[in-house]
Amino acid sequence: MTAEHDAHVAKSDEAVTPGVPSPLLTQFLAEQDVPCPACGYSLRGLKGAACPECAQPLVLRVALAEPSSWRYVAAMVALAVGMGFSGPVSILVSWMGLNGEEMRRLVFGLVLPFVIESAAMFLLVRNARAFQRMSSHRQGWVILACCAFSLAIFASFLLIVAD
Repeated sequence: MTAEHDAHVAKSDEAVTPGVPSPLLTQFLAEQDVPCPACGYSLRGLKGAACPECAQPLVLRVALAEPSSWRYVAAMVALAVGMGFSGPVSILVSWMGLNGEEMRRLVFGLVLPFVIESAAMFLLVRNARAFQRMSSHRQGWVILACCAFSLAIFASFLLIVAD
């Protein structure tokens, strides 16, 4: 079994070598309208082993029907942390009876970001499958943006409180 398995693994590694045109890949893309996983360019009729738009090497592989969702969960948590902070703090501070200038700073510093984060979370939930199909590089940028926005909300709160 071990020698047979090793031979199968060696054969499959040859079949998915990036940059080398695979007959299975070109056959699959001959009549399929499949977007490039990196840039979204249509790969229909591709003859080579790289995307003509972004030059990323392509391979044909078997993948999980439902990919790992840790990046999606990380983006959701990053947004939830910001919302969990700005929402309740906005309500508490608004009960303090602020004057016009203080209320304006509260709206722009906490309420408006809360609304924006709510919309971002709604879009992330609504487009969960599209997020899962993004390249891991793009998913990382989305997670970073979510974290940065939540940190910006916390920083804006500290600036409001400091004044």
